[in-house]
Amino acid sequence: MQAANVLVLIWILRRFLWKPVAVIIEERRAASESTIAQANAQARAADEARAEVEHIRKGLAEERETALAEAHADADEVRRNLLTKAKEDADKIREQASESIETDHQVARKEAINEAGALALDIAIKLANHLKAPVVRAAFLDDLATGIAGLPEETRRTVAVSDGALRLISAETLDENAQEECRRRISEAFGCSPEMSFAADPALIEGFELHGAHFSILNSWRADLARIEESLRHE
Repeated sequence: MQAANVLVLIWILRRFLWKPVAVIIEERRAASESTIAQANAQARAADEARAEVEHIRKGLAEERETALAEAHADADEVRRNLLTKAKEDADKIREQASESIETDHQVARKEAINEAGALALDIAIKLANHLKAPVVRAAFLDDLATGIAGLPEETRRTVAVSDGALRLISAETLDENAQEECRRRISEAFGCSPEMSFAADPALIEGFELHGAHFSILNSWRADLARIEESLRHE
């Protein structure tokens, strides 16, 4: 009976306890494995997501560094360009200022020279007006004879064979004696006796101007002052 009871108990336990329990255990095991698999899958997904995030963060950091480097390079280029442009503008302004100063200096210097020249000429004219005398006229006549002697020989020969008259201009009207003296000195200088006409021009101040067909000799205060003025303007 005990053996029968044990067998019945074993059958009952197997029938109603062990088998359901085994099923439950199997279901629990399968559920656990499924949960573990899901957890592992989620862990792998989390790892992949974390790796992707890390990759993205690394890429962003590299892009940030690249952008910063490019920004720094652009800023340096802009700074260099601004400095170059500022230097060029400053040099241009300085050059323009120097040119303006130099131009103003030249204009002022030219005006000063012109004023000084005009004043000197005015003084010279006034002095020359006080120096009118026979001795001064004789000195100009000597210079005129020297100027004639300095003419090319061909020019002097042309005067000797030419029918044209020479024209002698003096600062004042010459009387007959003065005309004769001028004619004599001029003839001696040319080595011939050319025809001559006389005229007066007070603008000469003092001295003579002798005009021929192919030459002119300017030997007067006016000519000397004109040469002085030209020299002043040139300098």
